[in-house]
Amino acid sequence: MSDPTRSLRNIISRIKQATDQAVSPKELIATGEFAVSLIVKRTRLGYGVDRQFGKKTKLKPLSAEYKKFRKGNPDLSPATSVGKSNLTLSGQMLDSVKLIRSQNGRVVFGPTGTRRPLQSSFVGNAGSTPTNLEVAGYQEKQGRPFNRVSDLEFKQVLRFYRRQFGDLLAKKKLIR
Repeated sequence: MSDPTRSLRNIISRIKQATDQAVSPKELIATGEFAVSLIVKRTRLGYGVDRQFGKKTKLKPLSAEYKKFRKGNPDLSPATSVGKSNLTLSGQMLDSVKLIRSQNGRVVFGPTGTRRPLQSSFVGNAGSTPTNLEVAGYQEKQGRPFNRVSDLEFKQVLRFYRRQFGDLLAKKKLIR
């Protein structure tokens, strides 16, 4: 016959191991990548988020002058149109949004890397090519914030994480 105290300690130990593993950098990577995919998709649809966990809002419209610049522009991505405000001229910035790190129960993501030079330029930048992070900062100053999680996206990420955590507990045979 087994000792109930020892059995309880064993169960608690297994639960602690599973919860420690659930917030490990490796396990959070999938959750962070899911959040990144939601942000990029929402932005390509023309929506941003003014404050973390706020409501999604339409991105500020493009100026008439900028629409003219985009018309016939060889750099224009097939993921957008001349008049669509979705932070996509060439697509480089949104394509660069990645998980930067996963540690201490947190994930950090954002635009990464350098850009290939564009064939045309709307603003004379004296030949220098900005980084994707600099372009995101410029867009933020222009009133087009995007690199935040909306309230609905947070709920989706939470559901995703809970499903991942449930799968982990099942794998450890802590739940059926």
